[in-house]
Amino acid sequence: MQYEQLNALVEDYFKRKTEVEKEVLCFEFNLFDGLRINEDHHTHVLMQLLKYEYVAAAFLNEFIADGNLNIQKPQVAFREQYMDGKIFEQDYCVIIENKINNADDQYRQIERYIETALKTLKDKQKLFVIYLTQDGNKEISSESLTDKAKEILDYKTADDSGRFITINYRDDILPWLKDYVLPNCKFKDDILISGIKQYIDHLNGRFGLRERQKKIGEIMSTKIEEVFGISAETAVDKLEVLKSKRDELEKFKNDINGYIRNEVLGIDEFKKLSEEYLNRNNKDGDINFVVKEWSDPRWGHFLQFNKKSWTRHLVYFLWSLNDEAIASGNWSWDLQMKSGERERLKKKIEQNGFSQSPSKYLYHIRSKEYKLNKSFAQASDAEKRSFIESAYQEVEALSKIIDESLKQK
Repeated sequence: MQYEQLNALVEDYFKRKTEVEKEVLCFEFNLFDGLRINEDHHTHVLMQLLKYEYVAAAFLNEFIADGNLNIQKPQVAFREQYMDGKIFEQDYCVIIENKINNADDQYRQIERYIETALKTLKDKQKLFVIYLTQDGNKEISSESLTDKAKEILDYKTADDSGRFITINYRDDILPWLKDYVLPNCKFKDDILISGIKQYIDHLNGRFGLRERQKKIGEIMSTKIEEVFGISAETAVDKLEVLKSKRDELEKFKNDINGYIRNEVLGIDEFKKLSEEYLNRNNKDGDINFVVKEWSDPRWGHFLQFNKKSWTRHLVYFLWSLNDEAIASGNWSWDLQMKSGERERLKKKIEQNGFSQSPSKYLYHIRSKEYKLNKSFAQASDAEKRSFIESAYQEVEALSKIIDESLKQK
């Protein structure tokens, strides 16, 4: 099928869908939908709920299989010592690692959290880690859940995981909110009740479980056959036709993404010229480069790079390649430091005149904004190379400071 035909079919389908949505969703309103919450926001919402002691106690009783846990007055923390969330008292600690948007696992991430927790917790048998995903399909990597972490948590296999507990929003958090938390809210907690109802509705929407979404799905299932002209009678024949259409649309989507990335924004060429420039100035070939999409596609791409010798220190540069910013020619990078080296590096960096952008859980240096005033793809070869040299001057200066500082350890 030609792209012109595909485009016409897609336009026809979404025109019909828009009409159906206007009719079905005319009174649709959800604050969480409107705010477009990210992974941190989801964690924050959960930790805010857990500040209510009876909600925290219910959470622990539901998801921690330890009848000897002495739950008295659970406390919670959000983004403390780099952990997404934590529920704790003197005698126990439950670490929550939230991966609802399938963010990458970090090097020794769970091991480092465990080491931090055991500085104040006497009994490692009362230390638990909850790995919270969207739908249970993401598995933790061995880079994060190391052999040492497994040993401390009595982890043997995925089915015999000791005190490493995997739960997910779709099958665990959402039913728990619906079936336990909401019915047991105290009448006076009307703000809490309102917030939980909105959040349940938001999660239902995320997983296609809203009744109004189901209604749209029922209506649109007939529209699919109309739009694609499917006249097959048996389920087998329909499946074959629909799979073929789906594959064509997937290729169409990939081609559009490739066009945006290379012809509109110029991300791959930016990566290529960056590699050429930095490798030319680092003769030992010590540079690591990767271009990825953020876990939330609305944030666009990012280019992450560091030296191989920095990897274990969790120090790296990151160009946040937001599509809209790149299209208009506005660029900036961050130097991010998440390891125990950050305090020492911070001193050295600040002594050399660089300013910081601190946050509760991350120390980073943000560069000035580099303006090209057009997308990288639209710039001439001379403009591209001049921009690369200008943009990486600060990177090179900081790289030398980092190298010297890490060597002195």
